[in-house]
Amino acid sequence: MGLRRFDEAIGPCERALAVHTANGHTHGVILGLNNLGYAYGQTGRIALGLDHLNRGLALARRDGDVRLAAAILHSLGEIHRSHGADDEALTCFSQALELRRETGNRQYEVRTLNEIGVTLLRLGESAAALTACGQAYEISRQIDDQHLAATSLANLGRGHLAVGDPVTARDELTQALALRLRAPDADEEAAIQVALAELAATANSAPPRAVRRDSSVRRR
Repeated sequence: MGLRRFDEAIGPCERALAVHTANGHTHGVILGLNNLGYAYGQTGRIALGLDHLNRGLALARRDGDVRLAAAILHSLGEIHRSHGADDEALTCFSQALELRRETGNRQYEVRTLNEIGVTLLRLGESAAALTACGQAYEISRQIDDQHLAATSLANLGRGHLAVGDPVTARDELTQALALRLRAPDADEEAAIQVALAELAATANSAPPRAVRRDSSVRRR
């Protein structure tokens, strides 16, 4: 969803939240705070977005709504990362992962594992990032989700490119692109092409170095 669509969503989300609040519909209020907070964050209103999301998280925890708490923590992770607060983002994603696993929704688990991997790469923790994305890929294969498998492979490729393993990176990115053609996503397909171009530009760089894979995803 582009910036303009998030801007357009804010008005309806504000009205829906007001209705749920007036009617005392707690589940609707929590969902509304998540949706509105995420939209605010994606349009640059970080403080307002974080305020709404944290209010929603407090209500979800009070009511024991694990599914919504996980969704809000995931949203918080994205908003924190969007303005460079990668450590805070990792904390939120890691907490969301625990709740995703508790609810048993494997697709959401894969999405959060990928976000953890991306965030760890930004923090320079490449081995842990590869572990997270590797777990995401294995689960996506188990549940036969080509869309998530393509995302996971693309992230693995970027990770191996970052640690100087162009052979593995090329294989993973090529597989990701092939899957993406069967499960289209124009933005991600373009991002994979960019990563492959970066790989081609470094084809004559130093020999790849070994990378030790972590045995578990880093926790905060």
